Amino acid sequence: AGPSAIYVSHNLTLDASAAEGLRLARADYAPAMRLITVAPGAELHLINLTLANGLALGAPGQPGRGGALHLGSGASAWLDGVTFEANTASGGAGADGQGGAIYNDDGHLSFDGDPSILADNSAISGAGGAGRGGAIYNRNGSIGFYAGYNEPCTTFTGNLAGADKNLALIADGTLLFADFDFTNV
Repeated sequence: AGPSAIYVSHNLTLDASAAEGLRLARADYAPAMRLITVAPGAELHLINLTLANGLALGAPGQPGRGGALHLGSGASAWLDGVTFEANTASGGAGADGQGGAIYNDDGHLSFDGDPSILADNSAISGAGGAGRGGAIYNRNGSIGFYAGYNEPCTTFTGNLAGADKNLALIADGTLLFADFDFTNV
C-alpha cells in the first residue's frame, strides 16, 4: 500500500473537537506518503480534523492509492466533520492513480455526524495509466453518506481524475448509501 505517516492496526479515535483548525498534513518537502493506512480489521474514527497534502505515489507499474486514507480489507473508518484537502494518488509509470483522498479496498467507510468536505483532491496516472476517483475510489467495500433531515451533508468540490473527467467518486462492486451534494465537480 506504500508508506504512511500513521499505520492503524487496532482501534483509534482522533478527536480534534477541542483544537479547532487542527490539520494533519504532509509538508511539501517531505517524501511521498499517504497520511493514514487502516489495517485489515482495524477501526478509525476521525472527528473535526483536516487531512491535507497526502501523496500516495506508486512505483513503476504500481498504482498510487488513497493520498490521505487507505482502508484495508475489513477495515472501518467513521468520518465526522473531516476535511480532505489537496491530497493526491499518483500511479507509477503505466499504472493508475486511484482515490485522490481515499482508497477503500473492501472496507467500510461512513460519513456521518457533522458534514465532511472533499476538496481539490486528485487521482493522476503514470504514463500509460489512468486517474480514477478524484476524491474516493471504492473497491468492493461499502460507503455510507448520512445526514439528518434538513442537515448539511458531505460536499465534493474541485476533485479531479484524469480518466474520469471531474468524477469525484468511483464505486467498483460497492454498496453505496448516499445523501450528499456534488458541487463544482
